[in-house]
Amino acid sequence: MKIVVVASDKNEVKGIKYPTYISGVGPILSASVATLAIEREKPDVVVSIGSAGSTGQLKVGDVISCGSVVSLDQDLRAFHLSLGKTLDSRRNTIGELFTSDISSSIRLGTSARFNSHINEDIRLLRVDALDMEGYGVGIASHIAKVKFIAIKLITDIISDSSTIGKIAYNLRDSREKLIYTLEEVLSQIS
Repeated sequence: MKIVVVASDKNEVKGIKYPTYISGVGPILSASVATLAIEREKPDVVVSIGSAGSTGQLKVGDVISCGSVVSLDQDLRAFHLSLGKTLDSRRNTIGELFTSDISSSIRLGTSARFNSHINEDIRLLRVDALDMEGYGVGIASHIAKVKFIAIKLITDIISDSSTIGKIAYNLRDSREKLIYTLEEVLSQIS
């Protein structure tokens, strides 16, 4: 099984043995880089790996495999679509994307904004964690019809006074758990 990993930062993929692509931060960059990785590598599975903030139940240091990802930035409610949904080129609705980890019920929300508090959209979409790249990698995989998983390390709690330094420290401290979880999930979907 051919795997490719997409992360926002090189520090998120240290020790990973698969081809890695560094996207930078945000869903647009991650979707673009994931598309490039899919075209170049022709993988069976694309992995979004990195850090995320907990919206409440998950603790700092937890490593999660997400069952689905949803975009907080898709807001076409004025056109009678619910929050998190958009239309593809054929006018089909695209919203929540399910990963290949069918055992997980964790919902990851992705936004182009760094969320420092729980807002109404986060509550409405009932997300367990927030990142800035998962949905971008997911949508690229969905369009290419390639399996997708999202593995995230909880580095902060939304509404806490997290700083980039604290997030980087939490990532560095738990990298082995991130790699272990990646291997566990891949062994279940092969």
